[in-house]
Amino acid sequence: MNDLKAEYTQIWKENAMSVRKCCLAQMREDSEEAEDIVTEVFALLWKKMITDGAPTDAKVWLYATLKRVMKEQHTAK
Repeated sequence: MNDLKAEYTQIWKENAMSVRKCCLAQMREDSEEAEDIVTEVFALLWKKMITDGAPTDAKVWLYATLKRVMKEQHTAK
């Protein structure tokens, strides 16, 4: 489990800032909603890592998941 946490932390460190910036740009600077979405994306990453291990290309997975979550948020409104 420690290896999994370390791998998750590394993915977060390498990608959180750029995922957040992308989300903010798409959400037209709605920082509160963007933070909620980014939190959800990384929660989904953790769940995936627990069940299936880390994605082969974490950056691609994160951006695809970000796009899906933003679309779901937009559709829900």
